[in-house]
Amino acid sequence: VTCAYVVGSEGLKEELRLAGIRSLSCGAGEGLDEAGFAALELDPAVQAVVSGWDVDFSWRKLAVASAYLHNPEVLFVGTNPDPANRLNGRMMPENGAQLAALSAVSGREATIAGKPSELLVSTLVARFGLDPARTLMVGDRLDTDVAFGNRGGLKT
Repeated sequence: VTCAYVVGSEGLKEELRLAGIRSLSCGAGEGLDEAGFAALELDPAVQAVVSGWDVDFSWRKLAVASAYLHNPEVLFVGTNPDPANRLNGRMMPENGAQLAALSAVSGREATIAGKPSELLVSTLVARFGLDPARTLMVGDRLDTDVAFGNRGGLKT
């Protein structure tokens, strides 16, 4: 992948840039009606839609991502599936909520590249020569952090 449409933070875009992947996105707060959606001009270089937590997630971003995801050749990647995080007694939506919206509109499920991805844990174990029996995963979420460790055979 050399070009991705990104629904996510500047940090995510920077990490993709460092990996040699050009990122495209649209601004926050812009609406998109039916005429605007019909007139969208999609960049044919986009090979993936990447979703990471975006505090400026919008209808426009959802619509543009769905247009790219209509093409089955475009990969659908999520950084993590966390649906929400408890904050001051309330639940603050996170990337899993974004992924649910993108999945609902596209009919596709994202490949998760971050925790709790088995691919990520196996890559880390191989790259750094870790011994899973002697490696401990610590985190605050059972559904991502502990699941990540368990999938990789790590102590949790």
